[in-house]
Amino acid sequence: TITLSSSTKNVIELDGDYVYTLPDGAKITCYYVDEKYITYFEYHGKTVLVLPDGVDVLNVPTCYRRAHTIVMSSCPENYEYLSCDTLVLSTEDQTALYLMKQVYPICNRVLLTSQGKITLIEEV
Repeated sequence: TITLSSSTKNVIELDGDYVYTLPDGAKITCYYVDEKYITYFEYHGKTVLVLPDGVDVLNVPTCYRRAHTIVMSSCPENYEYLSCDTLVLSTEDQTALYLMKQVYPICNRVLLTSQGKITLIEEV
């Protein structure tokens, strides 16, 4: 849910696209694709894409495929169409390095996170 002024509204409802602009100018876009929501944050010229598992990148509108930061926990289908400065992979330790090597070409740096720890990877 999101609270604007004195009213509270459900952000996520079943299938539909939603754009919310917060009082401080931040914009949150919830785009429904492949029966899931991608979330795209825009704030002071910076952007963050949160990509859930099971989403085919070719079904994501082109305008949301590029972000300053992309957060995901697995390698989505057609991931090579994504582009970012920083990629945050939130996944189990056993698969993290494999996924990092696979998606490294779409970003300038990768952050791995598991169980609340973040590790910066500069080179593969």
